[in-house]
Amino acid sequence: MNISDVIRERTYIVRDTLGILDRKISLAKSDRDSAEERRKRATTEISRQRELERAAKHTVNDIVNETKEIRQKLEEIERQRQEAIDLLFQSQEEQTIKEKAWHDAREATELAVSDVKKEEKVKQGAEALVFQLQSEQEINLSSLRQKLREALVSYILNQAEQLQKAFLSEEQRNRERHEQEDFQKARHSNPEIAALWEERQELLKLLDAALVPAVKQMLQSSLEIAEAKLKKEHPGASFSCITVSRDSQIEELIYYLNSEGQVVMLLPILETDWNNAAKGDKGDRISRIMCFVWNMIHDLGLKEEDGGFLQRNGCVAFETCLGLEDIAILQDFGIKCEDSEILRFKLAAMPAELQEVVNNEN
Repeated sequence: MNISDVIRERTYIVRDTLGILDRKISLAKSDRDSAEERRKRATTEISRQRELERAAKHTVNDIVNETKEIRQKLEEIERQRQEAIDLLFQSQEEQTIKEKAWHDAREATELAVSDVKKEEKVKQGAEALVFQLQSEQEINLSSLRQKLREALVSYILNQAEQLQKAFLSEEQRNRERHEQEDFQKARHSNPEIAALWEERQELLKLLDAALVPAVKQMLQSSLEIAEAKLKKEHPGASFSCITVSRDSQIEELIYYLNSEGQVVMLLPILETDWNNAAKGDKGDRISRIMCFVWNMIHDLGLKEEDGGFLQRNGCVAFETCLGLEDIAILQDFGIKCEDSEILRFKLAAMPAELQEVVNNEN
């Protein structure tokens, strides 16, 4: 499984959640913008109705004054009484119409004010939803970054173990194979071994089906006794029949660009092993990582001025002075043990989203 598969497996749930949140945010923003547009229209209507209200009020006041003048003329000039009465009735009728217009305008204004308040509440609700969704989005983005970091660490740790396993000697492989072959022959030729093996297989089936803890514990104890007897007769045999592959495989050596645009290679070496090597410790793990470093430097043609080693996030990296153009011409390289190639590494650029996380951390 390469780094892209690991990332996809660990992040697809978060990516789906982010897709859903993006759509919800879009809908919430659309609701907020619509409410704002309706609020603006209602505000414009308020201004228009208030202008009509002021005009109607002034008109009513003028008519009231005119009515007073007509009444005075009616008292002073009796001969114009009928004409004045007609004018009075006309003025009163017009006054009624204008007063109605004034009251209608006032009611329309109150309705528009109510609409503005309602739309303001809608807007506030939409803004609150946008804030909530954006907060959830940030939490999930943070979770995504954490999952990406975990995926990278898991990938490097797995590579470090793959490197160690690849260094198993040919003699050890042959010894394990011979011991396994002897055990398989004994299963078919030695009745005691065959009986112990059948007992072990039946106990495994029963243990797998058992639900009661006490029964599972009893079966586990019986299984351990049977396996101990088999181990006593064939201590080097593997009951799971797992053998170490001798075939060379290709691993990706991940690299990324730092803030200066220089390539940093993430090596399959644990920080603890590197520190132990620096202290002068000896052992198989130390020898194997030193062999990896020597093969990498030799096959890639790296020189001392090309970069240096540093420790980061529990692993070891090689920070180069090279750019992408320089890295592009480098070929993949092999790891050799006793003149036999056991593993090959090819340089592979870190996925863009993981590159962003690493750069932010740095």
